[in-house]
Amino acid sequence: MVIWDNLRDCSAQLGSTIVRKGLYPVYVRDVGERRGDLYVSYRTLATGREGECLVSELDVSPVPLGYINFRGRAIYATRLPARRWKTGLDEGNIRGKLRGGEAVRLNPFSQGRSVSACIMGKYPSLAEAVAQAKEEDIEVAFSRRFALSPTRRTGKDAVLYYKAMEAGVVVNGVPTLKANFSFLNESLQKAIL
Repeated sequence: MVIWDNLRDCSAQLGSTIVRKGLYPVYVRDVGERRGDLYVSYRTLATGREGECLVSELDVSPVPLGYINFRGRAIYATRLPARRWKTGLDEGNIRGKLRGGEAVRLNPFSQGRSVSACIMGKYPSLAEAVAQAKEEDIEVAFSRRFALSPTRRTGKDAVLYYKAMEAGVVVNGVPTLKANFSFLNESLQKAIL
């Protein structure tokens, strides 16, 4: 656990970033000091509820990322491997990929609820994702690593993506990986459960 011994360093590294308080992702609005203790003012990403806590109550380890379901798109989010002075997640150290690998810039603050669901690992089941993709004609992630895109191919429910790469199809609710992605079978089975 990172422990700061002064307000300036703590504020520079945590201010305006996303970390976790318990299981919940929070946006650190401000860092302050009271009676020798460092504290933060935060806003939860999922609900917008505001609060304060001691810095020592925060989990500043890197937040888990993966697919983000946002406005009908399944965006695969990764933290950039850049050595920077910010400890938490901010728009300078996160990038996204659309299906097919097209890079997009992400703003984790404006996409708060979607980013929160990703960090917390809240996804629809495979069956719910297939139904939603077909009914609403949208992309839907059902795990951190796997997503679906609707298809007009006869006999297919959806196209299966792994980290923004086409990895297979879903037929009658059952995912099938392409031969060159067969090494993902165990990961896919875990994602389905």
